Amino acid sequence: MDIIMKKVAFLTILFSLIACRIFQPLTSTEGVIAVVADGHGGAESDYIVLVTPNKFDAINLTANLTTFTIGQLTWSPDGTWIAFENDFDIYKVKSDGTNLTNLTNSEAVDMNPAWSPDGTRIAFSSYANNQDGLYVMNADGSSVALVFSANSVYYPIWSPNGNKIAFNAKIDGNWEIVVIDGDGTNAQRLTNNSADDLVYDWSSDSRQLIFTSDRDGDEEIYVMNADGINQIRLTYATGADDYPDWEPNGNRIVFRSERDGNSNIYVMNSDGTNQTKLTVSTNLDTRPKWSPDGTRIAYESGPGIDSDIYVMNNDGTGQTRLTNSTWDERDIQWRP
Repeated sequence: MDIIMKKVAFLTILFSLIACRIFQPLTSTEGVIAVVADGHGGAESDYIVLVTPNKFDAINLTANLTTFTIGQLTWSPDGTWIAFENDFDIYKVKSDGTNLTNLTNSEAVDMNPAWSPDGTRIAFSSYANNQDGLYVMNADGSSVALVFSANSVYYPIWSPNGNKIAFNAKIDGNWEIVVIDGDGTNAQRLTNNSADDLVYDWSSDSRQLIFTSDRDGDEEIYVMNADGINQIRLTYATGADDYPDWEPNGNRIVFRSERDGNSNIYVMNSDGTNQTKLTVSTNLDTRPKWSPDGTRIAYESGPGIDSDIYVMNNDGTGQTRLTNSTWDERDIQWRP
């Protein structure tokens, strides 16, 4: 497709989204959520948009990209930048859509950016000519360094105090959980079994990790200390329990469960007690995320690949649909 046809195609998509209230100007700064709007069309089909939990307002941050295959997002701690993967590079853009910058611009496959709590560094996974593994770079893209080698690395997460990075690594044919110091030293494998163990979040005090594992037959939620000891199973339901997210104050965990034959959002105390269903839907409700103040939970809901973003109070009341399109809105990230 030549440049004129590309512009026509983009404008057609943009105008259709404006009509359904997806890419309208953002008028509120309270409780802003960044999401990927996925058009299922390969190049020129993905965008990062910001939405607010009280309105359908949104702003498109990535209209100036020349290719659109956007993956994981991460906010800078001060809420002024978003780093994201696109077309196998790591980019960043200001939250007003300006200063779009390719940080890695390499021949490698760069994915899964995670911003450090002090805002100075970004961790990411990369697959690069026998130098696969976890990398860390300065937030401006300089001083890129390989800090852990593995054939596959996925989803690095900085501890809230910035001292550690937890991530998933393919070791001996299984996904295992590894923790490394923020400076790239002292790598420690925390899990070691024939199951797939996947880390999802740190506790607010940086002392524990929450993860999922299928070691007992189906995917369940576990917690463990940051050094890997005291691994405790929290869920015992039939059907998958996954996508756990810790409440900012550390008291509760929100998660997705298929225990009732459908995909719904649940919450439980951090010790696994008082497991409570928050959504009752015929859609697939998944990937819940706490708001920074803990008062609300955002989640994806839809019949399948075309999910919209919903938000509710932390007790399950006030469930509100934020987006309404034929696109797939995913990868919820609240602004800090």
